[in-house]
Amino acid sequence: MESDRLLVVSRANMDGWEVRRHRHTAIRFDGRIWRVSSRSAFAGGMVHYELIPLSEQEQDVAGSMIDYTPVYVERRDREARSRRDRQRGFVLLGTVSPLVGFLGSRTKGRLEERYGIDPVRVTWHSMLVEYIVALAVLVLVAFGGLLLIPVAAMLIIDAVIRWDRILGGERLPPGFYEWLFRR
Repeated sequence: MESDRLLVVSRANMDGWEVRRHRHTAIRFDGRIWRVSSRSAFAGGMVHYELIPLSEQEQDVAGSMIDYTPVYVERRDREARSRRDRQRGFVLLGTVSPLVGFLGSRTKGRLEERYGIDPVRVTWHSMLVEYIVALAVLVLVAFGGLLLIPVAAMLIIDAVIRWDRILGGERLPPGFYEWLFRR
């Protein structure tokens, strides 16, 4: 820290810390009021914020005030961890979305709230899996696997009923055979 410049290096995004021509965000740190003069992103997610003192005239028309304190840093880091955790969950659930669609509607609703997984989309994916498996079973039936006819019928019936629910606009479509037990 020089007397007229301050460099803040962070891995986390600092909301509100933008370079502006007018109505600067005032950042209170170490008894002084600063503004962002430059922002540079580097490899590995590092961001350098160069701060300069906010003049008396600029303070009269400052946009908002941020108190850069340990409490601010703790809250920022906690929000960044939470955002990363949600993103990891979204990626993981996205890769197994055809299987997630078989889960019950309440579970899909909770996954939507927590990770932003669209229950209609994952149900649609699971129905496609059902159709493919039913088709494979019917191919086996053609080669003498007559005992598999009920399995194919069960898969097709479930997929058709869940498809009808989606077409009817149901926001949380039922999971695998959930429609049979749900009131």
